[in-house]
Amino acid sequence: MVADTVLVDTRRLYAAHKSSDPLSVTIEGQESIFWIQSGQRETPGTTTKLILRKSKNPWEQMTEEKFIKSVETVIPNPPFKITIKTSSHQKVRDESSFALVTASSLKDYSWDHNDNIRNFEIDVNNKEFGIIGSAIVAVLETGGMPTYQTNINSKHVQIEENIYSLHKKLILSENKIVQESSSISINDDCEIIEDTSTQHFATSKSRLSLHGIEIPTTLFPDYWRMKTSHVKISWPFPLILVLDVCGNGDLDLNSSRTDIIMSEKWLNFEEQLAYTICNELARKVKTKYWQNLKSMLIKHTKNEVFISAIKKVVKS
Repeated sequence: MVADTVLVDTRRLYAAHKSSDPLSVTIEGQESIFWIQSGQRETPGTTTKLILRKSKNPWEQMTEEKFIKSVETVIPNPPFKITIKTSSHQKVRDESSFALVTASSLKDYSWDHNDNIRNFEIDVNNKEFGIIGSAIVAVLETGGMPTYQTNINSKHVQIEENIYSLHKKLILSENKIVQESSSISINDDCEIIEDTSTQHFATSKSRLSLHGIEIPTTLFPDYWRMKTSHVKISWPFPLILVLDVCGNGDLDLNSSRTDIIMSEKWLNFEEQLAYTICNELARKVKTKYWQNLKSMLIKHTKNEVFISAIKKVVKS
């Protein structure tokens, strides 16, 4: 715990003009018993106050601005208005504040401009299922049309009597775009060595919250970080996601609430998210472009949930 003491003042609302008696709850330390006594609160509602440890807490070395930013990150989409106060600063967050947190805020150098990669910014607004936020989808193109692979340049080089092929190409891959380049070098025995190197573009990233509270995990974990029963989005294109699962939406989390557990809720969430993003993507492009993109994506993925979702998208 980062707080030595937790103080809760609450008064439960029963009906329009009926509420419980006020209660005051004090918790002293992680293993302490609760001290419950009559409270002084006059209106229904709950106020929680954390008295932080004077040392060894994660905010000890933060400036007030960084502290406010930290709280905003943990609670990106609160279902009610919250006020963040410091000694000299104050900031209010509510559901409307989440609209200011967009997928572009997660862009890194791998999302720098590339003539062969087209980015689509998408509003995710599936309130019926309970998914809101924004996304950026990267599509590899050749001649203004989607493609699985494009050759940037190539050249044949003759050394003595041998001919070597050098190339550089971009390949659409799971959750990223890969640039593959071939090269030649010489070893200590004066022999020609052919080699291939790769570079990743548009690496997928995510930021996810559940009913306004951040889940400190990624939807695109590296395979060596995957744990049993944990989830991963594996789609045939790269994307950035900033999402809140709200309303009727729900996910199963582990006991520490740091990771999402594979369950029927997750499968429904992934399919609804894939459909929402692909449907919005279809609306942004012409019919021929979408038909080519749709058939290409289905061909180059084994993700049955994604395939089921994209097949439901009909271009009007």
